[in-house]
Amino acid sequence: MPVFDPAPYEEFADNNFVSNVEQLGASMLFTMLGNSKFLVVWKKLKPSFAEFRHLTELSWGGGLFAKVIAAIITFLLKCIGFLLTLFFMTFNGLLHAIYPVVVDVLQPLTKKGNAQLFMDYTYSSLPMDNGANDVLMGTEFTEIWIPLSDTQRAMTLLDKMFKEDKFKATGYYSTELYAGKKSSYWLSPSYERDVFRIDFFWFSNNEGNPASKEGFFSQFWEALRNENIPFRLHWAKFLPEYDYKDWATYLRLQYPRWDDFMALRAKRDPNNIFLTNYWSLHLFGKMKDLK
Repeated sequence: MPVFDPAPYEEFADNNFVSNVEQLGASMLFTMLGNSKFLVVWKKLKPSFAEFRHLTELSWGGGLFAKVIAAIITFLLKCIGFLLTLFFMTFNGLLHAIYPVVVDVLQPLTKKGNAQLFMDYTYSSLPMDNGANDVLMGTEFTEIWIPLSDTQRAMTLLDKMFKEDKFKATGYYSTELYAGKKSSYWLSPSYERDVFRIDFFWFSNNEGNPASKEGFFSQFWEALRNENIPFRLHWAKFLPEYDYKDWATYLRLQYPRWDDFMALRAKRDPNNIFLTNYWSLHLFGKMKDLK
């Protein structure tokens, strides 16, 4: 019987140290792009350098020698990073101009005959973001689930937004697209229908709240709603943090068994012990009744 020999997908370099350097560089790039003031950028980068130093120590055994070498390398990279940050935040227009070139070098579009070939076990190949460090590449996102039958309408809308609004719509990070099977769970975003998921990513060091009324995510929620493209949202990702009553009404209308679920919820939790203010706002459009 043939032996399965996995060839994992390499998101970054296959060397841990080089991979951490790449992610530190990406952290600097996206933090500069997502903020407008030098001092703010430099303050937000401190945890990234601390994490890089920690990862470098671990990769070399964590002993005294590793700590000294990691401290020296981190200090040198911090000096280089300080100068780069000062330069690009001073000449911010230059940073935005060269950004497409940098992305094309780091993550070029796949060309015929130049694709990365990989095969792996499902449990390790699907969650590819496991290879990204949560501090260096801190990511937040909203996950929009639309009926599979509305995929073309949604993609046409996004294509229009991306072309007309450019970076305001695309952002400087990434967007993920993938499908999902229907579910029988009442409040699953894929309840009784196959879905197409659209994930708009937000770098956690960016300034502002992406879920606010003028935030990055709101343009997509509003555009889809205005175009009457029905959608549901992943409950564990970002939900609208404005016009709570309107959005609670909208979400309620997207789930055929919403009232059944809420009735069962009230029965199982009559004193609203598990109904936090967060969930009360998003589910019912108002703060929790403390009576």
